Amino acid sequence: MKMASARNWRRSLGVLVIVALAAGGCIGTIHGGGVVSLFDVGTGSGPGVLTDANVAVSVICNDRKDAVLSTIHWTDNANGANFTAHLPWTPISEIPGAPATCEEAAQIVSTTGVSFSLGLINSQGQVSGDAEIGVSAPGFEPVNCGNSQIVVIQAFGADLPGGSYHAAGCLDRGKIVFQTP
Repeated sequence: MKMASARNWRRSLGVLVIVALAAGGCIGTIHGGGVVSLFDVGTGSGPGVLTDANVAVSVICNDRKDAVLSTIHWTDNANGANFTAHLPWTPISEIPGAPATCEEAAQIVSTTGVSFSLGLINSQGQVSGDAEIGVSAPGFEPVNCGNSQIVVIQAFGADLPGGSYHAAGCLDRGKIVFQTP
């Protein structure tokens, strides 16, 4: 990785972490996906179209190395937000505000019922943006999704309409599994 790319990666990572921690969750091992029925969506160009989006997310927190790896796939054709964001193996201690170990992160996720993932969007071999996704355990109460999970995503990048995208919805078909310690 070139030095400029490393600096941009670390700066983008810091911005993502601040947003994620403000949401009240923590990095925990999760995997799965499905169809999200959006109840809120917007882009840098204005309000978006309420539609269904496809999501796939995989976050691994390696207990032996206390390092995190994540990948987010998001497809919302109606609003022009189609991307993959990836976080390469990163020591959890390098993520500002995160707990020191994967075990501590898992305990926080277990207590709050919310986990998040973050990653950098890559376009033509260059970092072109960043994304952060939050996922609740089934039945989370602040938003009424019934027994479904709530999925919230925020992304910034040159390839997104108006440079940004955010959406929230209920996972109607599919499941994102929380791996507990």
